[in-house]
Amino acid sequence: IRQHGKPAGCTMTSKKKGIQRFRTKFIEENVEKLEELEKEDIEALLDYTLSVFKTFYEGHQTWQQAIDCAAEIDCLLSLAKTSKEMPTKCRPRLVPLGSDGQATFQLYEICLLYTSDAADDLLCV
Repeated sequence: IRQHGKPAGCTMTSKKKGIQRFRTKFIEENVEKLEELEKEDIEALLDYTLSVFKTFYEGHQTWQQAIDCAAEIDCLLSLAKTSKEMPTKCRPRLVPLGSDGQATFQLYEICLLYTSDAADDLLCV
């Protein structure tokens, strides 16, 4: 059904080539309520997000220690798996803490063991 002109009780919201859009008073009120609720939702989400980041940042040192431990365990497990599968067996030897307070390992480069012609001559400790 085509109507010409403005329907009673409506306001025009947009007009394009041959098309006019109207809203009733009821729709306008509910659109305003929806926009207010969406704004409140965004503000609440922002407050929540900021509190999560603040809490995370407060425990930054603890999280960093946990990440460092997980990385070290991952490295040691990878070394153990690789060492177990190598034809030439070797084990890392812990040496005293360095001047930077970090433990270091005395290891041979695994790639060199496989590519070196003198791999049989290497002594792993």
